Amino acid sequence: MPAATDPAAVLGARYRIPSLGRRLLGGALRFVPLLVLWVGVPYYAFRAAGQYGVHSPISLPALGTIGLFVAFLSAASYVLKPTRLYGPVSFVGSLLVIGYLLSIVPSATLTLTVGNGVNVSLGYGTLVLFLLAAPILSALSALVTAAEDAVDPLERLSVDFPP
Repeated sequence: MPAATDPAAVLGARYRIPSLGRRLLGGALRFVPLLVLWVGVPYYAFRAAGQYGVHSPISLPALGTIGLFVAFLSAASYVLKPTRLYGPVSFVGSLLVIGYLLSIVPSATLTLTVGNGVNVSLGYGTLVLFLLAAPILSALSALVTAAEDAVDPLERLSVDFPP
């Protein structure tokens, strides 16, 4: 029997809201690749780049912890989409991504030793700043969603989960 706090049980057939179990499965299926993307890829990229003079401003364990939280919040926002918590959880996840990317910018220089003491430095800070566009737009979208849900929590459901 579905829990009384589950929107699918409360709203019945009015909207096609997936059951909590289906949303949890979807969140888990989203969590695994995001964990690879936010923890595995940066960890190995910074370890490999460390051989060429690139050093992360944050430690690798902290990098993994931040990646874990970002992946978890993204999966949680998927599970919470039909609830009022969707906007705030998405906003916190976007802020974490923004903070993570901003922490990379100060040390975003790749230094290669070509030979005979010649070093070539390549800065990629501008590229990281361009990457901030997506999480900033996501944070703004989450704020609008949270405000919209505060006024009328059912308005969004008719678009996200039409009958």
